[in-house]
Amino acid sequence: MKPPVARSVFSALPRLAAALILPITAGMLVGSGAALAASNACKADLNGDLVVNFADLAVLKSVFFQSCSPTCGDGVVQSPWEQCDDGNVRDGDGCSRKCEIEGPLPLVCGDGMAVTPEQCDDGNLLDGDGCSSVCTIEVPLTVVCGNGVAQGPTEECDDGNLTNWDGCSSTCQMERPGTTSGLEDRGLTVFDHGTGLEWEKKTDDGGLHDKDNYYSWSPGPPWNPDGTAFTVFLAALNGGAALGVSANGLTSSGPCYASHCDWRLPTVSELLTIVDCSHGASCVAPIFGPTQSFIYWSSSSYADDPSNAWGVNFMGFSGHDGKTTSFCVRAVRGGP
Repeated sequence: MKPPVARSVFSALPRLAAALILPITAGMLVGSGAALAASNACKADLNGDLVVNFADLAVLKSVFFQSCSPTCGDGVVQSPWEQCDDGNVRDGDGCSRKCEIEGPLPLVCGDGMAVTPEQCDDGNLLDGDGCSSVCTIEVPLTVVCGNGVAQGPTEECDDGNLTNWDGCSSTCQMERPGTTSGLEDRGLTVFDHGTGLEWEKKTDDGGLHDKDNYYSWSPGPPWNPDGTAFTVFLAALNGGAALGVSANGLTSSGPCYASHCDWRLPTVSELLTIVDCSHGASCVAPIFGPTQSFIYWSSSSYADDPSNAWGVNFMGFSGHDGKTTSFCVRAVRGGP
């Protein structure tokens, strides 16, 4: 006796089909298309060729064992399993993560969800940002610098006044020490609120402050600060008194520059605070007036060689050179 042959479910499909088709009478299959369409037999026409035959079994086989359960979150409401489908699986938006209709949402201004009668909800309870603290749309506000409310994007700050140099300027911009925003134009001079130094402004008029004037640091040994930078330039600024020169005994005998008689050469560190190459070839803010890109003397001697002193090149670097050399100078006053 031969052993029984195992048969798959698909091998029984012809018999299954025969059992399904058996109740279909000739009257159902023969006649007008309208009669066929109106009959229940058309429900077995799976491939849509208007004939119920074995070709429909191929369609049936292709969907065997496939799940027909709905997919919540696909944006398609599949009745009767889903009451709604809003394309996501979040609760609290009217259609739950189980695709069931949710009851009326709680009205909470500031939760970031605009629910009628809220006109808006930006997730906070602040006024002045377009959506008010009661979730109504705000009419664009008139920006008023000095009212104590920073209204972006035109205001970086607003400290309730129109005073400069207190951290927030008279135009409601942040004042940053050591940058152009911390520099005050005082007419003849520039005051740096970041360092507390007041600087001479240079000119191009051929006078004492002309950018093309050159001065020496010292004429020679013992390398004291008695070159023309001190005895001529600073002496003129200080009304005849050459500060830093103890030997000549000069005292102020005339008007001093910008009403101050304590002008001096800056240290190399001080001079470097105004070097800013973001302004072009001459690495200094235009507020300082026309400036040579060449070396400017500092008051700092070179420790390893007293015949040298430090200078700053306004192309962005510093170095030392012989004190008898003539370079540009810029006076300063104040500081620690």
